[in-house]
Amino acid sequence: SSATCGPCRQVRAVCADLSTTMPGVRHVEIDADEHLDAARELDIWRLPTLLVVDRRGRIAQRAVGVPDRAALSAAVSEVLAA
Repeated sequence: SSATCGPCRQVRAVCADLSTTMPGVRHVEIDADEHLDAARELDIWRLPTLLVVDRRGRIAQRAVGVPDRAALSAAVSEVLAA
């Protein structure tokens, strides 16, 4: 995310909501402006980019833009069930 990115604020709200309503889900945000090297290591070139990471730390899903809450919830549920 980035502090100056409007869509990033929308993603933040959706992710924060899901992390409070879905047990086992944690929302971690990386500011691309402050951590550009980390963003590049994660192959992030556009904001907002959302990564769903499994329990082993592997990227299970990747989305660019503001996700639909229901679709994101389904994707996270799928990763949790694996």
